[in-house]
Amino acid sequence: MMRKLLVAIPYGWLLVLFLVPFLIVLKISLSDLAIAIPPYT
Repeated sequence: MMRKLLVAIPYGWLLVLFLVPFLIVLKISLSDLAIAIPPYT
């Protein structure tokens, strides 16, 4: 049991770090576009 956990932890981190960019792109693509609002004040 302990050996499986020690092997699964790095693979879990790799999976998380692999999926984060896709989640960011998904969040951007699903967000509402603010039209005619400049990004500066």
